[in-house]
Amino acid sequence: MSIEKMKQISQAEAEAVRIRTEAAAEAKRTLDAGRKEALAVVEKARAEAEEAYRAAMARAEAEAAGAYEAHLKSVEQECGAMQALAQGHKEEAVKVIIGKVVGTSGNS
Repeated sequence: MSIEKMKQISQAEAEAVRIRTEAAAEAKRTLDAGRKEALAVVEKARAEAEEAYRAAMARAEAEAAGAYEAHLKSVEQECGAMQALAQGHKEEAVKVIIGKVVGTSGNS
């Protein structure tokens, strides 16, 4: 084999090593970029999920507060009706209590 051929083979081998090295470096850069992009996507998804959670909790709290106020109003109305009914029977109740205290049957 001639010296010229040996130089060409040596250059080809060096070129192959350089190409392999560059390819490995490019693969590493691509992999690193992919990892960074994946982390960014995951972080964005986490942030969006957190925002959705907060919005859902705010809606649920508002709905619960509304339901509580409606129930409280209903109970207040019921108590008002019971109080009005009791007021209507107040005189009769006083007579019964006085009858028990005094010892009469309350039917005087």
